[in-house]
Amino acid sequence: MKLTRVVPEPSSSIDVGTPEARESLAEWYPRLSGSAGSTARALVRVNLVASIDGDASAGGATSDSLSSRVDRAIVGAIRRAADVVVTGAATVRAEGLILPRSGHLAVVTRGTDVASLPRPESLTDGARLLVLCAADTAARVEAHYSASGVTVEALSSSSADSPDVDDIVRILAERGARDIVCEGGPSLAGAFVEASHVDELCLTTSPVLAARALPLFGRALEGRGPGDRSHDDERLDLRQMLVDEAGFVYARWGFRDR
Repeated sequence: MKLTRVVPEPSSSIDVGTPEARESLAEWYPRLSGSAGSTARALVRVNLVASIDGDASAGGATSDSLSSRVDRAIVGAIRRAADVVVTGAATVRAEGLILPRSGHLAVVTRGTDVASLPRPESLTDGARLLVLCAADTAARVEAHYSASGVTVEALSSSSADSPDVDDIVRILAERGARDIVCEGGPSLAGAFVEASHVDELCLTTSPVLAARALPLFGRALEGRGPGDRSHDDERLDLRQMLVDEAGFVYARWGFRDR
């Protein structure tokens, strides 16, 4: 499958799956933090896929039906450029637990059903899994992962409706993360946007129309009226756009003044 960059400047196509393509993707999706010492804070990417009309699941329980081989290759490049991948527990339950090949996976859970978390015996490398949970469930989560190497961190003020994104970023930064990627689900991604903790949005647009069963950012950004200007008028800069032969569009959008 051929993939071509059209922004910021046109380039020759690459054949995804070749070693040369892997090198190009590493160049096109670099670490946000850049060279050592370039920033004093952790930087956050959100990586999502959606239909043309903004549906994040195409009517299914997961985003798999919207993805493609090229999209999965780009997900791999973005993961390799991150110190930690953040995902919601509901996404893990629906799509399975996939540890990044490098770095750590942080699972954010807001529920109280510890049994729904990944089972300890299913982990191939528990030391690279971090579970972030509400303070009142931390003891049960720790017991669930006893002797598995999994690290459990309590979020100070998360509720069932809204995770404390400030706390998530603080905990990950204190553990040495400088490049963070949030892979959703939509509600968690929306919480990161709502908290102004997103530096770059990587959005794959799948060439399908769907029923808008699951909005791109869940319900996190709903309910704003004309008087709420926190994000309504926020403009993003198009840093990069790639297209493939199947009509998928892969964009990197930068949030200004961050």
